[in-house]
Amino acid sequence: MLELLRKNESSGEFTKANELIPNAFKHIDSMICNKDSSSGIKTGFDNLDSLMQIIRKKELMVLASRPGVGKTTFAVNLAYNLAMNNLSVVYYSLELSGKQLVSSILCGANGVTDEAISSSSIDDGKMKGLLNIDKIISDKRLFLDYNSYLTTDGLADKCRKIKHAEGLDVVIIDYLQLMYCGNDKISFQSRKEGIDSLLKELKELAKDLDISIVALSQLHRSAESKEKPDMQEFCESSGVEKYANTILMLSR
Repeated sequence: MLELLRKNESSGEFTKANELIPNAFKHIDSMICNKDSSSGIKTGFDNLDSLMQIIRKKELMVLASRPGVGKTTFAVNLAYNLAMNNLSVVYYSLELSGKQLVSSILCGANGVTDEAISSSSIDDGKMKGLLNIDKIISDKRLFLDYNSYLTTDGLADKCRKIKHAEGLDVVIIDYLQLMYCGNDKISFQSRKEGIDSLLKELKELAKDLDISIVALSQLHRSAESKEKPDMQEFCESSGVEKYANTILMLSR
C-alpha cells in the first residue's frame, strides 16, 4: 500500500506555483528561526557543526576515506550522537557483525579506544560507563541492521516499514561499494555504472521518505600519497558530485 501511495503521489497532476507560496514562506521562516530540522541536523561534533550543516532532510551525504582511516568509527559515533538527540536512526553495516557493531557503539559513546581494549587498560570510570550505557540508549530509536547483503529495493522496503512504525530521520550505510542496485537482477556494463545508479537511487529515496541518508564510500589507493584526498580518488564513480548534496572526506 505504501508503495502504491508513493507512486500515485509522484504521478499526480501539476500544481500552480502560486499555490505553494504560503508553505514556502513558512519553510523559509522556519529555516531563519532554525526551527525546522530540514535546515540542518546537528551531528554532535561541535567543530564540524560550527563549519557547516552536513546533514539535511531529503539529501544524500557521502562520507569517504581510505580503509583504516576511521570512517566507520566516525559513522558509529554519528549514529549515537543523533540518537541521543532524539532522532530515529538506522545504521546498516555490511561489514561488521552485530557484536562488533554494538561494541563499537559502546566504546565510542564512552571514549574507549580499540588500543585500550586490546591492551586491557580501561580505567574503572570508563568501565562503569560501559556497564551503564544500556540504561542510556534503552529508550532511544537507534536501529541496527548487520546483514552482509543489501539491495536498494530491500533498503527502501525496510526504511518505509521503520518510518511507518517508529519514524525515521537518518539512515547510515556502511558502505556503498558492498551494496547492490535494485533487486540485484539489473546488469550494468561496468561497476562504475552500478555505483552511479546506487547513488541516484539513494538520493531519490532520501527525497521520497523525507530523510537524510549518509553513505560511506572507499577512496582509491592513490589518496594515500596525498596530504588531503580529492574528488578524483572516489572508487568506481563519477556520479558522486552529481548526486551527493554533501561530500565529507576523512584523512590522517
